[in-house]
Amino acid sequence: MTLRQQLICIALLFLTTGQVRANDFISPYVDDQTYAVVRIDAGRLDLNAVTKSIKQHVELALGNESTQHERAQATTGINAAKGILMPWIQSFTSAGGKDFYLLVNTGAIWTGQNPAFLVAQLPNDEKRDGFMKLLASMKQMLNVGPVINAPHLPGGTTVVTKAPASSILIGPKSLVDQFPVKPTRTATLQKAFGAAGDSPIQLLMIPPDHVHRAIEEVAPTLPKTVGGGSTTAITRGFRFGVVELNIKPKLSATATIQSQDAASANELKQAITRALGMLDQVAKQEPDAADVIKTIQTLAPEVQDDRVILNINSDTTLGIARSLQSSMTAARSRAKKIAVLSQIRQIAVGCHVFANKEKNKGQFPPDLATLVIDGTIDASLVLSPNGDKVIPSGFTNWQKPNRAAWINKNADLVYIPGLNRDQGQRVLAFEKQPNGDSAAVLFADGHGEIQSLDEAEKLVKKETGFTLEQWSRVKAGEWPEK
Repeated sequence: MTLRQQLICIALLFLTTGQVRANDFISPYVDDQTYAVVRIDAGRLDLNAVTKSIKQHVELALGNESTQHERAQATTGINAAKGILMPWIQSFTSAGGKDFYLLVNTGAIWTGQNPAFLVAQLPNDEKRDGFMKLLASMKQMLNVGPVINAPHLPGGTTVVTKAPASSILIGPKSLVDQFPVKPTRTATLQKAFGAAGDSPIQLLMIPPDHVHRAIEEVAPTLPKTVGGGSTTAITRGFRFGVVELNIKPKLSATATIQSQDAASANELKQAITRALGMLDQVAKQEPDAADVIKTIQTLAPEVQDDRVILNINSDTTLGIARSLQSSMTAARSRAKKIAVLSQIRQIAVGCHVFANKEKNKGQFPPDLATLVIDGTIDASLVLSPNGDKVIPSGFTNWQKPNRAAWINKNADLVYIPGLNRDQGQRVLAFEKQPNGDSAAVLFADGHGEIQSLDEAEKLVKKETGFTLEQWSRVKAGEWPEK
């Protein structure tokens, strides 16, 4: 299923609820296997504010070292999601829509099913016809019938089905057919929703009692990596948890953990504090994540009676996004090294295919454009993943001379002409703009390597008589002047 289809499926969830309390409505769909409930108030879900906040955090995380293309891709993806969801939210709210719920059922996990399903209330009689038209139009866009085929999800097909109490259930048929049930956890839900306040997005973690018992029996002590101690600090300290997410005026979140009593709340706080302290060891092993870990360690849980409270304001979320820069920069660097190594190896294959043709007598092509024009390699292989260049729209329809001229003018690799397949240790091509502290080098025998700048400098100067710095100053297709 494509991203567009998945987002439209999510939009199917924006169905309307009646004027009933959240816990009263959702109770028949919460059994002793339900672990989490997400409630979204679609009427107060301001997508403009959501996308603005996401963009702000993504820009900080990407940092100044990201390319223009990477930033444009991120923005395009965010805008695309907004563009798909916005019309459905507007249609939903105009029909009087309000809440929908995502429930996670641990029982389904053990049987290999998709553990999540969604519940929402049908509109009242005067709105129902409009709602059904909305539902039908969404199905038409998905090009499916009354059943949404989703073989990639464990547990078979995903169905949209009506249930008593004028509800709609969306999820694996084998799971949703079990509901509704006689409410057994109404008191827990009532307390959890009460702790959740009035935020538009709420996450309730409500582990069943049998989960607590299983943890204490199977793992009576916490791992040393999180500070050790008895698991009762978790099982008695975490009876249920609630996260309230607010988007306006600024992104903020409050996590509330309900403990068995005040003593359990204090013990849980100490366990969390120990675990945060143990992150120092992770930072030593993963230096790229050190900034993120340092920011996370500033979080300070507070105890209020029998609850542990953690407030995360916009400054904290922006700080975490900002601290992601170093780890994301390192990850991008690694990914780009892998990408450029793959590219030059494909170019090497193309060069040897060309040389092995009888008419070429073992000689490599005169330039990279020759390989592109005859279809041996894709044009994108001559562009570095470290840059912002992209192949122009309609490029394959251009006249051959125009395509060759564009390749020779824009290639990010310096190609050394005049070599043949018998000169295996000679440098055949190299990156014109190195990636940080390294550069990719392709040899005539067909293998490529990521070399340190010092090693690449020696190889390039020996082969061409010029330094990498000199090469970086000339236009593509040109050689430096002596």
